[in-house]
Amino acid sequence: MYDRGRPPVSVAFHEVIPEALAAWYDQVIDVKDGEASLNTARVETPVAVVDIGGRTTDYVVVENQGILHRSSGSLSKGMLDVHSQVSRAIQKQFNLESVSEQRVAHAVNRQTVRLHGHEHDISDIVKEAKLELVTQLHAETRRQLGLGEELDTIIFVGGGSAALASDIADWFPNQQIAEQPAFANARGMLKYLQYVCEEPVSCHAH
Repeated sequence: MYDRGRPPVSVAFHEVIPEALAAWYDQVIDVKDGEASLNTARVETPVAVVDIGGRTTDYVVVENQGILHRSSGSLSKGMLDVHSQVSRAIQKQFNLESVSEQRVAHAVNRQTVRLHGHEHDISDIVKEAKLELVTQLHAETRRQLGLGEELDTIIFVGGGSAALASDIADWFPNQQIAEQPAFANARGMLKYLQYVCEEPVSCHAH
């Protein structure tokens, strides 16, 4: 019921931020004691963000606080492609009609699958599926970023970056995997919200 003693709720502002760009905000905005500020040293350096997600891998290159569109884009490949390939291989090898998503996720993480009360080693299946994805991602990353010699840092984020950490470890000498990469986008969006709000106390997100 509407309370006449209170003003109506309204949206103060609305902005759409590409997920990979949100991860850049995570890198360049510092939050201390509830105050958000730009790290000027990081803002001025050219940075690439590679966001390996479930369905897509996104690329964003930021220089002088602007996106370099010629080196930014998206590839319709991600960790769900690994899951799909592993699922098909398990069904074929063990003559199954289907495999649950939860079981497939467990199989990819542990490289084993439990069927009929027994654990089965499927490390070769997982390795092959990851290799296929990594080969495609590497080719697209080279196409988008080249050798990355003009970039200060290349930051890998997203859940796929954590799952493929050992497979992508040596792509660039100036690369790094963000801390808790699966949450880099969410952290960046929160930091951006804190930074653009003039009064952080009144800008709580629920």
